[in-house]
Amino acid sequence: MSRYLDEFGFNAFNLFGHKSPPFPNPLGGHYAYGTNWFVRFAELMDRIGHHLRLRDWMNRAYCYWADEPQGSRFSEIITGMDALRAAAPDLRRLLTFNVSPVQPYDDPLNTRVDIWTPMAHLAVSPRFTNRMALGEELWWYVAVAPTAPYPNYFIDHPAVAHRIRFWAQKAHGITGDLYYAINMWMGRNPWEVTRTWSWSPANGDGVLVYPPSRQPPTQPLIAPPTPTVRLEQVRDGLEDLEYFWLAEQWLQRTTLEQGPESPTALQLQRALSNALTIVPHVSRVELDPHALQKHREALAHAIRDADDGRPWWVQQPVSKGAALGERCVLTAEALGWPPPQYQWFFNGAPLQNATRRQLVLESFWPETEGEYYVVATNTRGAITSRVARILGTWSRPPVILHQPQDRVAPEGASVVLSVTAVPEEVLGYQWYRDGQPLTDPAARRAVLDLGRVTPADSGRYHVVVWNSLGATTSRVASVAVFGLWSHQTPIDFTHPWAVWLASSQPPADWVRPDFDDSSWPVSGAPLGFGPPELVTKLDPRVERLPHTLALRTRFHAHWSPEPSVQIRIRAADGFAVYLNGQRIFAWQAPEGPEPPWGPATAPAPAETSTIVVPIPTDALQPGWNTLAVSLHRFIADDPPVAWWSFDRPDGWWQDERESHPLTVQGTGPMPVAGPAGNALTNAGSTGWLETPDAPALRASGPFTVGGWFSYGWQTGDDAASIAIEKPGEFALYYTGTRTNRYRFRVGNTEVQDPTPGTLPGQWRFVVGWYDGSHAYIQVDDGPVWAMPASPPQTGDQPVRLLRRTGPLGGFAADDVFFFNRLLAPGELEAIRREGMRSVVARQRADFHLALQLTGNAAQPPILTSAWPARIVHRAGQPLWLSLTAASAWPVTYQWLKDESPVPAAARPILGWSSPTVQDSGWYSLVASNAGGSVTSPPVHLLVVQPPQLTLQPDPQNSGWRLSWTGVNPDVIGVLETSTNLTNWTEWRRWEPGTWPPSATIPLPQEGHRRFYRIRLEW
Repeated sequence: MSRYLDEFGFNAFNLFGHKSPPFPNPLGGHYAYGTNWFVRFAELMDRIGHHLRLRDWMNRAYCYWADEPQGSRFSEIITGMDALRAAAPDLRRLLTFNVSPVQPYDDPLNTRVDIWTPMAHLAVSPRFTNRMALGEELWWYVAVAPTAPYPNYFIDHPAVAHRIRFWAQKAHGITGDLYYAINMWMGRNPWEVTRTWSWSPANGDGVLVYPPSRQPPTQPLIAPPTPTVRLEQVRDGLEDLEYFWLAEQWLQRTTLEQGPESPTALQLQRALSNALTIVPHVSRVELDPHALQKHREALAHAIRDADDGRPWWVQQPVSKGAALGERCVLTAEALGWPPPQYQWFFNGAPLQNATRRQLVLESFWPETEGEYYVVATNTRGAITSRVARILGTWSRPPVILHQPQDRVAPEGASVVLSVTAVPEEVLGYQWYRDGQPLTDPAARRAVLDLGRVTPADSGRYHVVVWNSLGATTSRVASVAVFGLWSHQTPIDFTHPWAVWLASSQPPADWVRPDFDDSSWPVSGAPLGFGPPELVTKLDPRVERLPHTLALRTRFHAHWSPEPSVQIRIRAADGFAVYLNGQRIFAWQAPEGPEPPWGPATAPAPAETSTIVVPIPTDALQPGWNTLAVSLHRFIADDPPVAWWSFDRPDGWWQDERESHPLTVQGTGPMPVAGPAGNALTNAGSTGWLETPDAPALRASGPFTVGGWFSYGWQTGDDAASIAIEKPGEFALYYTGTRTNRYRFRVGNTEVQDPTPGTLPGQWRFVVGWYDGSHAYIQVDDGPVWAMPASPPQTGDQPVRLLRRTGPLGGFAADDVFFFNRLLAPGELEAIRREGMRSVVARQRADFHLALQLTGNAAQPPILTSAWPARIVHRAGQPLWLSLTAASAWPVTYQWLKDESPVPAAARPILGWSSPTVQDSGWYSLVASNAGGSVTSPPVHLLVVQPPQLTLQPDPQNSGWRLSWTGVNPDVIGVLETSTNLTNWTEWRRWEPGTWPPSATIPLPQEGHRRFYRIRLEW
């Protein structure tokens, strides 16, 4: 096989099937398609496939199993094709059709044929041409049909018909031609009997060569067959296909080097399009040999004018494995004028007498294992091929020869990834996707069959190969699948939101798409307070949060008409969701005008579950959509902002809510026994306790303060003691022993509990609160006393506890708290009876939102090519940048330079006929479709030109000043000096971005000369 495939260049062969070795059945006494047969068939194909892949032959193999099946035979064909795909996923399956398949077999064939090969008149129908969009191959064939007006190889067809078939093949995009025989003599003398089949009027069918003698010889005769004029026409037609291929190659090359509007590119475009005008359809070909010849000459002239003689590769050597003593052939081919000369290299050294396009190793040994490449040279230049490795297949740790390759495929295409490694013995494999091992048993073979892919199959794949001697890991191959629709998540749980955090209500139209939220701060989700792993923490212990937040975001999508879009929400305590101004769902949001504003109607469950909300299709718009959410707190059970129990094991000064620890100012209060564990007294001290100001501790809205308090008696006129205060805003205090009352002050207004009889050392539960219009105080479960009060002026004063206003007396406190809300009477009674710890354990301050929006939407484009991170180009020489995008939707393009749009640059190619240094910059391409946009990684283009040097006297520095212009500052500059223009020495060097405008150079010694030049490096 090596001789035919590697030396003679055959590009396809039938592994088994029709007119080849038969499909293996039975195997080991087991008949297709039972379990035991398949186990053996899979083992057989594993070994065959590994052997073919090692020699780079598998990509040329196919299985032409059955010829022109019809009717019920398709049932067996489908079963066999499935078995073949399972056992050898990368072996192409070919099927011929002389009639179009019908149901119930037509649709099932779509997943079971890789090379569709219908008769020529059927091949141009959408049933078969549509398969090419999925990456499948379309060949065609002629036999006894079709007859005129379709061109065939019949004797009685015009000679040009045999040749123009290949022009029609090009016009229809057919990639292969199958012909069943060229010497179908069938025991008859074709010189005398022209009909191959008695039942067919076709003359010369299957006969393109004749016996060497007109009459059967009476003695053995060894002589070549006699070729027909028809065979010569086939040869010419194949050469015509090479002309088309050459013209396309040069068009692609010229477009990138000179631009699509260059004269050479336009000449090639005209020659290609004009040539195909004589074959508008395979049934309407122009059988005028003069027209054909005219267009062929036009192609030849366009190719000649484009070809500048530089060598370029048509074929490069490929890596392969070889057994000891095996004959190995490496093949390369370069075009150019004059015809290139070849020189092969082995491990970097030239090989003697290896100057042909093929390198033949008659017998492979360990000494010949290594890296090979070839250099092709002519008077216009030299090119070096890629490196091909030849590795021995004997027992050894695995070494990968052929890595898995990146794939960009349309949805529904068949995608197979493969790896090839020496040795030839049985190896172990494990495929991974996105770093996770695939658990399907099929992922433990050399070939990973992804089947008919969907966008969900996109990912990064690699494979680990091992045997008893070692293991190796492949490169990561990217698989990108594009289709009309893909499952997308335009809003994920970490999506940023514009947030209204003010206590006042936003404008009533804030849920509308046209509302301007540009002044709202943007925060990432999940946001709020309570659950772990928040991106944005809104802490009610530090910030005074409103009862309602308004959130907005926008997303772009073109949604599938099938209902598939849904929102998944994890939130507490209530919310309402609006899409494009339309309310689509609400949960525990307050009733009232739209949109709702106010506290949630109930607390969220202790274990917040994810709520799934289906989105009505009529609420979505193609393109940009606006999602608005009102998030509501259930404030009736908010825990305290601060609570000082004086019982923390890590320090009595700590806040049980962990946000507002106390510090001692002066001679501090001391711990004593209290009604619930430790308490604190200021008896005998001159200091107090203090915590810094925080927005949550300010009297900027309703709040409640209190705790358990007790006074001590020194004289009948002991000074007042402050229980808790924030100077200028509020104070809860004991008046002193003369008055013997508790008071609550808000701003400049005080309210007093007038109840007499408090005794020294008696613990009283004292609470003060403010509702926005009145200040209230209550002692124990006694009456509530109130006084009208204006809102205080908030400030940045600290919060203080246990501050005495005079030298005498003493005061103690326990379980002091601050709530930035009002407490219900039942809550106050529960705190008095059960204690703070028991009540707080039942309270929650969860207030959070995380939202995800998913559904089937138009898939954005996928960029299918890449470029280097930097391109350095000489000024004045044409330059073209090009990228391509894969998409099932129409794509528009926009080039960016330094992140700004380039005017009139809306094609996938961007070029300059004569670039200048000013064209340097960072370039990227934005490809957009109905599903969104994708931006390429930027390429840094550096346009360089020789600096313009100016030399002027510099008497101030006793020398000369060398100045330059036209320098690109992003390259390295080297100032060199010489005395003979031959030997140069580096004198100064400037890194990118550090170029000065000039440099002072010293005067040479008398009678000496010195030369300077600037060399650019990159």
